[in-house]
Amino acid sequence: MQAAAKPSPQRSLRVFLGLTLLWLGPVFALWYMLGPILLMPVAWLANLVLPGLYPHAFEAVELQAYTFDIVTQFNYSPPGTQLPAGMVAQYVFSLNGLKYGYGLPLLLALILASPTRIPHKLKHFALGFVIIVLVQLWGICFESMIGLIFKSDPSIAMQMNSSALGRELFALGYQLGYLILPAVTPLIVWGLSHHAFLQTLLSDSRAVRPSEPTA
Repeated sequence: MQAAAKPSPQRSLRVFLGLTLLWLGPVFALWYMLGPILLMPVAWLANLVLPGLYPHAFEAVELQAYTFDIVTQFNYSPPGTQLPAGMVAQYVFSLNGLKYGYGLPLLLALILASPTRIPHKLKHFALGFVIIVLVQLWGICFESMIGLIFKSDPSIAMQMNSSALGRELFALGYQLGYLILPAVTPLIVWGLSHHAFLQTLLSDSRAVRPSEPTA
């Protein structure tokens, strides 16, 4: 019996990329529908970290569907606001809970498109989920600090008592958590957990490059 022909390197790479693109749509839709559930561990951790590290600034982090309500320890009434006697307005602002977690459906699409067994897919996704939760925690915490230091009323920002170096570090952490970590983390997690398959794809892509003409 004649053995089946091995798929060409070009076809192997095209199949993987095609499967990844096919999976992206469904997993992004599923990720959005399950957003309030997937954000629960992020909210729980943020509710420990922010009030734990800065008890004078943060009281709680509350999850409201797809947003985080950051409840601070500061009282603030916008100009022109009339409050009943004896009442104060607590400063609360909201953050988008999904913008740091879009790497999760990307990671799942890459895992589903990879030629691994279901137990391996589940293990790699579970590991990736934990890492991406930490990435989301990073983004939420730094954006919360940015919200108080740079975007709040000056009377509130002054109470943070942050130094010039501290403000620079918070801004750097925010940029890292917003621009780099959400996009790069799923690729790194997938590459490390599928090292052998990635090496095969890379070697195959080098194998199909046209050779340089000789003189």
